[in-house]
Amino acid sequence: MNKIFIDANFFIYLNAQEPEQRKLYNNFYSKLSEKYGLYTNVLVLDELIFVSKKKYNIPYNATTDLIENDILPYVAILDITANEYKKAKQELQFQILCVKNS
Repeated sequence: MNKIFIDANFFIYLNAQEPEQRKLYNNFYSKLSEKYGLYTNVLVLDELIFVSKKKYNIPYNATTDLIENDILPYVAILDITANEYKKAKQELQFQILCVKNS
């Protein structure tokens, strides 16, 4: 099965839509979950909570309900450890070096 990483923007828009528009997002989300393995990480969930409240004034409880009822049952949460940071840092340093040398 192919895998898809879902970033915060998708969940934020899912959370912020009016009921009629939300049906479209729910249908798309449902099709994704049937066809692909869905993944995200805890930073995405943190951003979902923060942006939903700050930009859209969605109550904290409404967002955590979305996370618990509509995200966690269908989306695997990837671990982020110091090892991922170290790998990302090395890759960024390599990319910077390549740009400087080109």
